[in-house]
Amino acid sequence: MLIKTAFSAMTLKVIGAGLMFLFNIVVARILGAESSGHYYFALSAITIISIFSKLGLDNILLKNAAQYKANKQEMKVKAVAKTGIVVPTVVSLAIIVIIYLLLALFGNKVFQSAFFESAFYIMILGILPLTIFNLYSEFLKGCGNYALGMVIQGALLPLLGLILIYPLSQNFESKGVYLSYIIASYCVLIICYINWVIRIGGWNKVPYYPFRKLWERSKHLLVVAIINRGILQHAPILIMGFWVTSDDVGIFGTAIRVAMLVSFTLSAVNNAIAPRFSALFAKDNLKEIESIARKMSVIIIGISSPVLLVIIFFGDLIMSVFGNDFSRGGGALIILALGQFANALTGSVNYLLITSGNEIVSKKVTMFSGLLLCVACIILIPNYGLIGAAISVSIVAILSNTILTYLVSKKLHINTLPFLKRLQS
Repeated sequence: MLIKTAFSAMTLKVIGAGLMFLFNIVVARILGAESSGHYYFALSAITIISIFSKLGLDNILLKNAAQYKANKQEMKVKAVAKTGIVVPTVVSLAIIVIIYLLLALFGNKVFQSAFFESAFYIMILGILPLTIFNLYSEFLKGCGNYALGMVIQGALLPLLGLILIYPLSQNFESKGVYLSYIIASYCVLIICYINWVIRIGGWNKVPYYPFRKLWERSKHLLVVAIINRGILQHAPILIMGFWVTSDDVGIFGTAIRVAMLVSFTLSAVNNAIAPRFSALFAKDNLKEIESIARKMSVIIIGISSPVLLVIIFFGDLIMSVFGNDFSRGGGALIILALGQFANALTGSVNYLLITSGNEIVSKKVTMFSGLLLCVACIILIPNYGLIGAAISVSIVAILSNTILTYLVSKKLHINTLPFLKRLQS
């Protein structure tokens, strides 16, 4: 049953990744390398901000929903979701207002390009939907509705973006690209609200879950999320904005999204097995957890390896699909793909630490990785530009996953690497 769920999750992940890949191709071809740099810089900024506004509640929603669902405590499931969505909504709206006020005061001093400024002004509106539909998708996964959760999280936005991008770009030029992303995001948000009303019957019928209880766990995960999904994925683009041309930022933003295809199966598997891990840790069934983790690792490595080989041999050709300006990013793509393969090779090590209650351990490793990445970027990007950014990302990915694998082995006595012997007998 779990293997079937994992394959279903991977199928949906493939569809979502394929749609996002197509959307990125269209964005790159419409905007070109320089304007793509503006787009990816703004997207990275709002992504990091939306991670903060989620308050670390995504994994908490998934974990608590799965546990309360297993214990047939339906009202608690709904109450956790209500608190876990309403509070971040208020935080997101407050952040948007504060950012616009700051831009009104200092915008001209921050942005040297009018095109850059317009991209950022439009993309800021995406903070709210990015926050809420990602939280709601985690809640759905915790409730066992993996398919809908993954469709909301990964497939709907690029699908709607592809539908909107051509007509909007014809009428509003480059601004139409940014608008297509924002309008698609709010459409996904509306779909989430409709689904909530259908499932629950409205907000007023559900009590609030004490936020303090959620915050006690989520505050540790918030630091992990900001560094892991924010700094580790987006800091290089933000740092590049100070030292390299917008063309290089656009090429790097495109390359890193292509490289992530190497490890997309890991994300799909994590989505499928995280609730299962939570339930098994509650029963202290480490033997079964290790068995599942190793089986999933075989699947992940089996799918990731061919993708890596294709990128190694055809990196320049793949980048040229986005436009002639992007073809010089082939070397950076290969380096980034090697770093992503390290994620795939070690398996669900970070999820194992989080679902086993070792959030603080995960936080320390993530903080170290984030600091190391920033230092590496500051040292390498001014001297080596695009390649320096790629090297920084991959070195940190390899090192952090090695550390996490060691800690899972030491603390949980679980070995996720299928080519090494099991630790649970």
